[in-house]
This record gives sequence, structure tokens and C-alpha cells, in this order.
Amino acid sequence: MNLSLDDALPCRRSISLIGTIITTSDATSIAIVRDRGNSEPQILHIKDRVGDDAQIVAIKRKRIFLRIPGSRRLEYIEIPGQDSLPIGDFS
Repeated sequence: MNLSLDDALPCRRSISLIGTIITTSDATSIAIVRDRGNSEPQILHIKDRVGDDAQIVAIKRKRIFLRIPGSRRLEYIEIPGQDSLPIGDFS
């Protein structure tokens, strides 16, 4: 089954996205995520697991996309309140 990022739904899990570092290679891009049940943020990459069973399939500037086992769509987590461009982003 081919899942599209465009069809992703907002994630309803208790996970928050703190930030991302996007590199020229998807394999080295980083997501900083906090599971609300754990006070320590985690540094994660594509294919890493978040929570009990969700797997990161894409990391973008303001979002990460998750594959949830048994779901027919991807879900995303977005950095809250990100209306302006961060320092160093000149696009």
C-alpha cells in the first residue's frame, strides 16, 4: 500500500514535536520529540519508533509523518505556533 503525505491526518497521540533539523539527506534529518508520558525529549530519525508502535516515515521543517500499524493513512505531528521562519531559514 502506497501512503501519501498529502493524505496524512493529524495525530491524536500524546506526542509533541519540539523541533526538526533538516539536512540534504533524509537519513540524517532529525526530529526532537517528547512523548507526554516521558519528560525527556528524544532525538529520532526516519524509521525510528515513537510511542509504542508508530514509525517515523518523513521529517519535514514543521512536521513529522508517522505510519501507524493497522491504519490506511499516515498521521502527522506539527510544531505548534510556528508562524514565522526560524533563524537560518531564508527560503
